[in-house]
Amino acid sequence: MAEENNVNVDETNENNVENNENVVKDEKITFENQKTFDAIVSRKIAKALKAENEKRENEKRQNELSEKEKLKLQIEEAEKKASEKEVIANTRLIKAEVKNIASSLNIIDPSAAYKLLDKDEIEVNEKGDVVGVEKALKLLITEKPWLLKQNTQPAKTGDDTKNNKSNNPLKSNGNDFNSIIRQARQFK
Repeated sequence: MAEENNVNVDETNENNVENNENVVKDEKITFENQKTFDAIVSRKIAKALKAENEKRENEKRQNELSEKEKLKLQIEEAEKKASEKEVIANTRLIKAEVKNIASSLNIIDPSAAYKLLDKDEIEVNEKGDVVGVEKALKLLITEKPWLLKQNTQPAKTGDDTKNNKSNNPLKSNGNDFNSIIRQARQFK
């Protein structure tokens, strides 16, 4: 019968703790009742602490995952920017190399040559050297010979070198324009 009373007290105490009611109704509490009460309260506190710890761990995991995801996104974004910058830098290197080699090949407009150039064979190697520009420019010249500078002086023929006659009307009869002006001043 004492055990039945203890069980009833345990149930009553649990209900009272859950309902936040005053567990001690009379001032006389026996040792058995206090011990049972303490056990019930201890279990309830342990459950509450365990639930709170689990909740904190879950929040911490979610925050860590969020931080990891944020870092992962930042890394991906940084890699994307770096590759874009690399493409821009390589394009500048290729343009500079095309202009350099185009001028040495006597191409009139290196910028036009760059735009017309087949860039599939041109690349920047790991050392940063541009490879394939000269070959591509020579191929472009064969396809579009008008890109080359033309000689502005007409080629001399054998007749021009024998006769020192000039086709310039100002140099008729061995007189150039300056000598004509000098002669005109003398008549004044």
